[in-house]
Amino acid sequence: VMVSSLVLSKHVFAWLPAFPGASWARPLHMAVSYWLFVLAFVHCGIHLREFAGKAMRHPVWKWVGRAAFAACLVVGAYWFVQMGIWSYMTLQVQFAFIDPTVPWWAKAGQFAAIAVAIAGVSHYCASFVRKLA
Repeated sequence: VMVSSLVLSKHVFAWLPAFPGASWARPLHMAVSYWLFVLAFVHCGIHLREFAGKAMRHPVWKWVGRAAFAACLVVGAYWFVQMGIWSYMTLQVQFAFIDPTVPWWAKAGQFAAIAVAIAGVSHYCASFVRKLA
């Protein structure tokens, strides 16, 4: 992300010599940004046990968390597919389409649902691996 941003930047790093290759940097920058989004929340899910350990020991909060995860899993999976994030991650789409009719708070909610879904799936996968070991 840092290398592609240096190539793409014309204002912040204007003092640097011009780098050729913005044609490869734009799609790479977008794909890597989405991969970092996914991997950041995989990382959060792996460490969710340490983060929410005390709250998850209480039976009510455990079930509230599970219900919230189930809702976010359905909604997040829907928005992941609907927004075509996989196509951005695999360089099938070379530009980002931002729908101007969707308010910013709705777009933030969509990404939050996707983030919770990714973190929850990775949390349960990590828990399963811990139980096997």
